[in-house]
Amino acid sequence: MAAYFQRDRDDWWAHIGPYFTADAAKLYVNTDPRRIPNTRVTGSAELIDSPSVYLAWVNVPSTVGNWTLLLGCEAEGAPWLIHEIQPPEGIH
Repeated sequence: MAAYFQRDRDDWWAHIGPYFTADAAKLYVNTDPRRIPNTRVTGSAELIDSPSVYLAWVNVPSTVGNWTLLLGCEAEGAPWLIHEIQPPEGIH
């Protein structure tokens, strides 16, 4: 999320795109980073739920509230990638 919040980078998507699954990248590639609130991560991610060994819902605290992410991993030892990002309540 720290990379996601670096909205003033000219190479914003190139910088964060590798953190997304291929399907999620198709949805988020056209995100206008100027619409992302000016915020920063304020603590460690917290596991909310893990519906399987390959999926996890986590909260990431920020100065505007908790961002909820669905992370997925395709196999043991593979990187965890973003499937979905849900902003804090009241943030669009």
